[in-house]
Amino acid sequence: MNKKELQIALSKLKTPTRIKRRLEQYFTPCDVASDVAWTIALTEGIEDKVVADFGSGVGTLGIAMALLGAKKVYLIEKDPDLYEYLKANVAMFSLRNVEIVMDDVFNFHKTVDLVVQNPPFGIEHPNKTIDIAFIKHGLDLAEVVYSIHHLGKATEKKFSKYLKDHRIERIKVYDFMVKRVLPTHKKPVHRFKVALYRITRS
Repeated sequence: MNKKELQIALSKLKTPTRIKRRLEQYFTPCDVASDVAWTIALTEGIEDKVVADFGSGVGTLGIAMALLGAKKVYLIEKDPDLYEYLKANVAMFSLRNVEIVMDDVFNFHKTVDLVVQNPPFGIEHPNKTIDIAFIKHGLDLAEVVYSIHHLGKATEKKFSKYLKDHRIERIKVYDFMVKRVLPTHKKPVHRFKVALYRITRS
């Protein structure tokens, strides 16, 4: 499967028409997810790797990794309202290498080869450093974390403050487009920039 075929496959995934704002459920667009997974495959190699997708939402990132040949993928998502979407999306591709874990990310303690995530950024979430907590927990379980974050000075400041003893590489910048999913959204599509970071222990 090439990157274009992967993007087409991910475009078929089922997603809800409304989200929970306090959980910052802005699901990863299929074009971004396909490029992230492809980049990781080229950088790390993912065949025979065990992957955890933290806060998987509807499973876009994790399913992308599974489609590119990961040995095992855990989709960890705590919102029970997303279970049927996850179940349907995994079944769509008959993915036997994917396991859905309906629980809080911080209750997941299996050792994995790498973590991929589009965590809450801490902009609307009650915990303003929830993204940092996701990264730190990921590094307790894996050697490397690939994490998507809002591009800007606020993210850089948090990284400098809370991850100063870690190695952080900004890999790519993406235009992130989110369709109108909340009554307060005024535009049909909201656009902002995000960055993909590769984070390892020092």
